[in-house]
Amino acid sequence: MTTWTHSPNEVSANWSHTSEDANDIISPYGDFNASTDLTKFWDTSLDSVTTEYLTSVTIDSGALKILGDATSNNHIYIKAIPVVTGRSYTLSGDSIAGSGITLILGGSTSKGTDYFILSVTAFPDDWEDDVASGSLTFTATTDTFYLTFTTLGVSSYYVSGDNISLEERILWSSVYNELKWNVWGNETTDNWSDWG
Repeated sequence: MTTWTHSPNEVSANWSHTSEDANDIISPYGDFNASTDLTKFWDTSLDSVTTEYLTSVTIDSGALKILGDATSNNHIYIKAIPVVTGRSYTLSGDSIAGSGITLILGGSTSKGTDYFILSVTAFPDDWEDDVASGSLTFTATTDTFYLTFTTLGVSSYYVSGDNISLEERILWSSVYNELKWNVWGNETTDNWSDWG
């Protein structure tokens, strides 16, 4: 959203501008199609991914599919995503299909739940409808966000998700001769003349 205000009755040109922006730090890897390269973000070979009792992570019918093996009822996929401590983020996504109940956890530690717990029991479904505790909008307390997919007592379980985004929210505002930006508590002010 962008808002401009101007005071024409003033002798000098007084005006202000406010703009709210969001930066999706998962893009373009949260929208799955035939050209999406899992090795860039979601692949199990990446150092940022930890798994337990999984057979594969693939793209299937335009969605990210996490498939568990038959040796356990507790299949786990954890993705570590760098964030900035103190900034605000909003996670969104869709559950497309699955063979049982999925818990999607968000936290500041591996398998952590201090940001949110989603309980996905119906498919397809929007993650906003599945919040069991916490909130999909959170302020990062560490420099890593851990997104965990886990199961509840289903062998050879699978879940598919799409349209996954993690947006960092940024608020910009400017007043004549001054530019100010605020990212949830981190504020600075610069005079334009300082940039000349």
